Amino acid sequence: MKKLISLFLLCSCMLFLSLPVFAEGRDQQILFSGDYGYILLPDGSAEIIQHSGGHESEMIPPELDGHTVTTIGDYAFENGKGIKSISIPDTIISLGANPFAFCPDLVSIWISPEHPALTVKDGVLIDKTDHRLICFPAELFTNFYTVPSEVEIIGERAFFNSQHLVTITIPENVKRIAESAFSVCVYLEKVTLLGGVEEIGDYAFHLCERLQSVTLSDSVTKIGRYAFLGCTKLKDLTIPEHSKDIGEGAFLQVPNQGGYSLC
Repeated sequence: MKKLISLFLLCSCMLFLSLPVFAEGRDQQILFSGDYGYILLPDGSAEIIQHSGGHESEMIPPELDGHTVTTIGDYAFENGKGIKSISIPDTIISLGANPFAFCPDLVSIWISPEHPALTVKDGVLIDKTDHRLICFPAELFTNFYTVPSEVEIIGERAFFNSQHLVTITIPENVKRIAESAFSVCVYLEKVTLLGGVEEIGDYAFHLCERLQSVTLSDSVTKIGRYAFLGCTKLKDLTIPEHSKDIGEGAFLQVPNQGGYSLC
C-alpha cells in the first residue's frame, strides 16, 4: 500500500511539473531558456517577462531559442538582487514599466550609441520613442539630478528605491509623473517642478521618508491616491489652488495633512 501511495504521489508530481505555465493576465505560455522566461509575440519575436539569475554583469541575449528578443515586460527583472550592470542589445525596441525596478544593486545600464529606440544619458535609461524616463538605477551615485529636456514622462517606478538621490528638478517638458515613480527614495529631500507636470500618479512619492520640500507648479491638476503616503518629514508643500482632483489618502501620514498651503 505504501508503495502504491508513493507511486501515486510521484506520478502526480510529474504531471504537475509537465503542465504548461501561463503568463499572469495573459493566455500565452511561458517558455524558458536559461535564466529567462519569455512569451512569443504575434510576429514571432520574444518578450522577456521573467529573469531568475543574479550575475553581477547581465548581458541580455538578442535571441532566445532562435526568437529575436524585442521586448522586456513590466518589472521583468524582479529577482534582480546582485545585478550591478545590464547590457541591452539593439534588438530590444520596447520596454514595459521599469523592468529593472527591483534590481537594488544596479549601478549601470549599457546600450550601443546607435540603439534605435533607447538611450542612456548620465547613466539614466530613456525611451526615445515615447520620451519616457524608464530607469534611474538604484545604485547610480548621483545626489542632484535634473531630468533631461527630451523627457515628457517619468515612468512607473523609474526612480524606485534610489539609494543616493537627494534633490531632483523636473523641468517644464515633463507632463506626467507615473505611478510609484519615486517610491521608497529614502534619501530624497527636495523636489522642484518648474512647470509642465499636469498629473502626479498614485503612490508617486510613497515612503520618501526624508522628503522635506515639494514645490508644485501651477500646471498640476491631478494628484493620485496615496501620492505622498508616508512622507513623514514633508512640511514644506505648496499646491496650486486649482488642483481639485486629489486622490484618496494623497497626504496620509504627512505632518499637518490637509493643512498644506495653496497658491
